[in-house]
Amino acid sequence: MKPNEIRVVYDGDCPLCRAFVCHLQPRNPAMSLGLSNARADLVQRRALADQGIDLEEGFAVVSCDACRTGADAAHALAKLHTGTGFTGRFAIWCFGTHRRAELSYPLFRACRRLLLFALRRKPL
Repeated sequence: MKPNEIRVVYDGDCPLCRAFVCHLQPRNPAMSLGLSNARADLVQRRALADQGIDLEEGFAVVSCDACRTGADAAHALAKLHTGTGFTGRFAIWCFGTHRRAELSYPLFRACRRLLLFALRRKPL
């Protein structure tokens, strides 16, 4: 991966995950943001599982220097996001500081599990 590339691996069947990642707009126009649906991209999913990353616990943000998951991933994306639109402003408010990300991410993860159960979607 190049230094200005970021790949977000998320659950494409989750409406919350899709809404969060599909509205991402990097502040830096030179930043390359790639989205990877973990349900469709089995190679990426297996590569993360080999590193001990459980995508059932949340999405992952992969860059050339690190792989972040959960609240750390949400915080990293919020720092890179322009904050335009309701979704962007809401994401930055929830995840803009590391402390708020640690507090709000478990709630979002619980909502994700509830939504997947209600939609009768299988876990990853």
